[in-house]
Amino acid sequence: MRLIRLKNSKSLIAVTLAAFSLFSFAAMASAREEKPVITPAQIEKRNEERCSERTVRGTYAFALTGSVIGVGPIAASGTTTFDGKGKFSITGAINTTTLSPLIEGTFHGTYSVNRDDCTATATVNTPGVFGFTDLNFRAVIVDEGQEIRYLITNPGIVFAGATVRQDR
Repeated sequence: MRLIRLKNSKSLIAVTLAAFSLFSFAAMASAREEKPVITPAQIEKRNEERCSERTVRGTYAFALTGSVIGVGPIAASGTTTFDGKGKFSITGAINTTTLSPLIEGTFHGTYSVNRDDCTATATVNTPGVFGFTDLNFRAVIVDEGQEIRYLITNPGIVFAGATVRQDR
């Protein structure tokens, strides 16, 4: 290798800057990746994988508390099983301070998931529990479906709760 002897500091600075520029350009060129074209179908698939009806497929344990006008404070617990296709069932028990005995049962409903923000809505059909034949829910899916936080949106009912995944 041949060494070049520089006569002054300006030449040394110029050569150093030129070498650094060439090195930087080469490094940037080798690090540059071609970004693949993403189609709308691929975006939809990514959103579906992140949050969809299938995200919550499985059985969850739930607990909720609240109150119903004319009944008073209420607590409930049990399991909710989602089929991954928009249908679910709830099996549980409801307890109040004013009604006896404990209300137990299995109820069925439908749900849908907003893939853009992982929120959901659901409606469960009941045999007129506390005068309501349909209970409407709004929910947020948390931690890739490990938990769902929700509230009942019917007028006259103040309920909030959470479900936690029991299986996958």
